[in-house]
Amino acid sequence: MSTAVDTLKIYERLKAANLDDKAAKEIAEVFKEAESLRLEELATKADIARLEGDIKLLKWMMGAVLAGIISLMLKAFFA
Repeated sequence: MSTAVDTLKIYERLKAANLDDKAAKEIAEVFKEAESLRLEELATKADIARLEGDIKLLKWMMGAVLAGIISLMLKAFFA
């Protein structure tokens, strides 16, 4: 999932709006950096698969704990 920022198009539009060369280049680079930072924060399929496995494990652990608590409660009330 890679999207590229067209810095040349940004630069040309800024130049067409009468912005000086140095400022237009810098603004185009800022857009490129901002997009790369945003993409780095996205979760990959591997990240999601790992989290799904962790969630499944936690569900089983909670079920085991709940079963233990219920068995202790039944033992306390009916023993």
